[in-house]
Amino acid sequence: MLRLKGQDYLTPAEYHDRKGLSAELVRRYCRTGRLEAVKVSNRWLVRADSEPIDYEPRIKTGLYVGLNDLRAGKIDLFLKKRGIIIS
Repeated sequence: MLRLKGQDYLTPAEYHDRKGLSAELVRRYCRTGRLEAVKVSNRWLVRADSEPIDYEPRIKTGLYVGLNDLRAGKIDLFLKKRGIIIS
């Protein structure tokens, strides 16, 4: 942890250890402004009390295959791609 101007900052790896996000995701959030961070030389420093803006963990459901077919109203094709056959 580093203290600058009265604020505590962490490297992306330290932030990863505390919050459970991958270090690469932390760097991406720094680049896009989703985390309060500063770039010193070529390294990111993230405010220790910063939380990602609009972070939602990804939920893997497996329901994305043929989802465009469902949206287009092709329900039979949607079910066929999932192996569901209705007689």
